Amino acid sequence: KWVVGIDITKSKQMKFELVEKTIYLDSILRSSSEVAIVAADIDYNIKYYNQMAEKIFEYKSEYAIGKTILEIHDKINMDPACFETAIGKIRNEGEHSFIIEQKKVDKIRFIQMRISGIFDINCNLAGFVLMAQDISKRIETENDLRKSVDELARSNEELEQFAYVASHDLQEPLRMIASYLQLLERRYKGKFDKNADDFIGYAVDGASRMQKLINDILSYSRVGTHGVAFEPVDCRTILDKALVNLQPGINESGAKVAYDKLPIVVVDKSQMVQLFQNLIGNAIKFCKNKTPEIKISAERKGDEWVFSVCDNGIGIEPEYFKRVFLMFQRLHSRSEYAGTGIGLAICKKIVERHSGRIWIESEPGKGAAFFFTIPWNIYSMQLDAYKAVQ
Repeated sequence: KWVVGIDITKSKQMKFELVEKTIYLDSILRSSSEVAIVAADIDYNIKYYNQMAEKIFEYKSEYAIGKTILEIHDKINMDPACFETAIGKIRNEGEHSFIIEQKKVDKIRFIQMRISGIFDINCNLAGFVLMAQDISKRIETENDLRKSVDELARSNEELEQFAYVASHDLQEPLRMIASYLQLLERRYKGKFDKNADDFIGYAVDGASRMQKLINDILSYSRVGTHGVAFEPVDCRTILDKALVNLQPGINESGAKVAYDKLPIVVVDKSQMVQLFQNLIGNAIKFCKNKTPEIKISAERKGDEWVFSVCDNGIGIEPEYFKRVFLMFQRLHSRSEYAGTGIGLAICKKIVERHSGRIWIESEPGKGAAFFFTIPWNIYSMQLDAYKAVQ
């Protein structure tokens, strides 16, 4: 007779590892401090119920195990019809999520529910896993953030309206002051002593600078409130208009402006003209004792166009790169370079209205390069293709 022996050591080892993994997984699921996990069979009978489920559903596991999911719904106001609808979607989509609003005595609690299907090896629905999480704090934070955003938007609107009204209402009396001061200067210059002439000159200059400042504040306040709808525009047209506006300064300085092929973009045309005009005007102004040379180009990078306006001017120290885009932040005295210190702030606001970014790269004495981005979109692609065919 032959005795056949079977080595069951490996089989026992596999069973031991399976039990060990099961215990380990059960410990992880039970100790979950964020998500309630409930597993049920095809008839909704609860087979698994972790510690967080006891907090969310307010039933101890001893009570819940063996009950159906529909029998523990009352603590969180989960409508059985809603659950049945979710089950129907699971059969087609695999899972379904929804939020339940639970009204307590002193507060409202929001529970996010996600129900997923458990499928057997034949892909037949064999049960369900229900995961629930209290998202009340998140909802509260989102609501607070939304209120803050709304309040900030209202505050910005009020500030813009105030700036517009103040600037507009100051125009008329200041215009009258400037007119009479200029009249004094024309009629009485040289008729008093030199001090009187200087005083009148200072007053005329101050009134003129105040008018310029008010106009710039008005322009800044109008960027967000008086812009027109975006439309496809060839940047060459925008640049040509800006150069026409700058022609007196270009002729006086002998500035040389070169540019590469520029794209079609979807923008507020008038604001883009102002953007180019301010950047080119700055390049001309801050080029001391040499002929200004300005190069304008654009490069497609991903989902945006990156424009650059480069010059051979005096340059800017890196520590001032962010400061130059703030209102009234001047790096030089008015006797050295005229201006109100608002031009680059307007540029920044225009670029941000177009969902872009603006920054500067420079070294003192080696010129400056201003970069800004404009989003590329399907309209740009279609127009670029059309232009290439023409």
